[in-house]
Amino acid sequence: MKLYIVRHGQRDFGVHFDRLLTQGLWQAKKIGQAFKDKKIDFIYCSPQYRARQTLEGIKPCLKKNIPIKISHRVRQKGSPEEVGPSAMRIYNLKKDTDEQVDKRVRSFLKMLFKKHPKDNVLVISHKEITRQFVKVITPKYSKYDNEDIKILSGSISTFEFDSNNKLKNYNINKISYSEKQNKQIGNAFILARETHKGQKQVTGKPYIEHPSEVGRMLASWRQDYEVICAGYLHDVVEDTKTSLSKIKKKFGKRTANLVGGMSWIRFKDKTKGKDWHATYKKFSRMSKKDPSLVLIKAADMISNIPNIHVKSHRKFVVEKSYPRNMKFYVPFLKEAGLRKATKKIERAFHKYTRKKIKSVLNDYISKKDLRKIRDELNKIKEIEELR
Repeated sequence: MKLYIVRHGQRDFGVHFDRLLTQGLWQAKKIGQAFKDKKIDFIYCSPQYRARQTLEGIKPCLKKNIPIKISHRVRQKGSPEEVGPSAMRIYNLKKDTDEQVDKRVRSFLKMLFKKHPKDNVLVISHKEITRQFVKVITPKYSKYDNEDIKILSGSISTFEFDSNNKLKNYNINKISYSEKQNKQIGNAFILARETHKGQKQVTGKPYIEHPSEVGRMLASWRQDYEVICAGYLHDVVEDTKTSLSKIKKKFGKRTANLVGGMSWIRFKDKTKGKDWHATYKKFSRMSKKDPSLVLIKAADMISNIPNIHVKSHRKFVVEKSYPRNMKFYVPFLKEAGLRKATKKIERAFHKYTRKKIKSVLNDYISKKDLRKIRDELNKIKEIEELR
């Protein structure tokens, strides 16, 4: 038997502990890639939401119709240290002792040997459960204290057994951004949340939900951490008092450049508003340098689709948003190869107006440069949903 034990991706904290953060969703996709060429005969998954989110990230890379069982034997231990005392109270979680966890793991392992002697089994679980599997299965770690066995978020523990259920091989493969990169992504979210505090979308929802969704999309498309940081921060310069120099100092040159590429340029005479000619010119120039900017814009426009349908916002959509997007941004995404994304955006606009708008794209970027951007984006397999 070959046993793969996955610890779910990076989770949220406090009362929202049972869901994945942006990097957790990214980890789930990466874990799926690791299993793309592996044969899996059966899957056991914890009933908790963060484990099931991880499963959903893995499933697209596996063969269809693999049997899946939701098993309480691999559920979270439920300690206040892990999930916070408030969450323990709200979700009525019971704290298991180490002895109870050990009993559950041994019972589960005995069942696996009996039911799946020649199968490749995937188990999606939590830190305490994975740690206990390591202690029970691997003699080297059997006498270790729990805290000395490091099981990181998004890790894959692989155990291979012979016909007598004796351990042959053991390995842990960590799927994650580095600790520093994880910290930067978290800091970007915190800065976005602080600077957008009190702001609302036209739908009435807190504004932070929009950059959060953009960040999640970029993570699911396997973008670098600088791009995800820029996704969180893409509106802070144009909508708050945060400067690009502050972003560059905290998050580096690439993130600052991407945020700059997403930001409007205003006329020196502020009464004239936004200089769209200069804004289109800057977006074109910076997209040539870093095509990831096009993906941030795609995520931004997709996330903003609900705003198009708000009745009180309709006049702005028809008179300003529609012409602005149809003359430049929609043609740009289309020529960059993101045709499904543009269809989704156009379909939303066309519910309220079908006015013919002439594209000005060729005034700002050549077909040759657009082809280069498209070629770069074509290398990213995870954005098939946009093409």
